Amino acid sequence: MIRINLVAAVLLFAFSLCQAAEPQIRVAKVDLRELEPLLLEVAFASPENHAIRDRYTASQERERAMLAGELDPEEAARGLGLGMWQDRDAIEELARGVLIVLIEELFEGRYQLVIDDSYDRGVLYTEVVIPDITPNIKQRLLKDRTASQTQPTDTPTDTPAE
Repeated sequence: MIRINLVAAVLLFAFSLCQAAEPQIRVAKVDLRELEPLLLEVAFASPENHAIRDRYTASQERERAMLAGELDPEEAARGLGLGMWQDRDAIEELARGVLIVLIEELFEGRYQLVIDDSYDRGVLYTEVVIPDITPNIKQRLLKDRTASQTQPTDTPTDTPAE
C-alpha cells in the first residue's frame, strides 16, 4: 500500500513539474492596415520591388483620379484587369514579409503568436504548431447530418384526404 502511494506521489510530482516547465504561449496582435503604408515604403525601397512599386503607384493615382471625377469609371475599370488582383496579393505579401522580419528583429522570440487584427486574416506569425482540426469537425458534422437524415419523423407521411 505504501509502495502504491509512493509511486502515485512521484508520478503526481513529476507531472506537476512538467506542467510548470511548459512555457506559456505569448500572443500579440498587430493592425497591418495601420502599418501598411510604412511597410510598403520599406518594401518598395528594395530594387527588386521597383516594378511592382510603379504599378502600385499608377493604381493609386488611377483610383485617386476616379474618386476626384477626373477619370471615367468605365475607362478605369478597363485598365485594371486581372493583374491588379495579383498585384494586390503580391503587395500585401510584401508588407507582411517586412512585418514578419520586424517582429523577429524587434521582439526576438518574445511572441510566439501574432495575429493580424486588421483584415480578419487571423495568424500573421507563429512559432508554435497550430493543428488543423477542420477534418475532425467536418467528419462530426457529416456524421450528425447522416444520423438526422436516417431518424424516423414523428409526423405521419400519408394521411387520407377527407
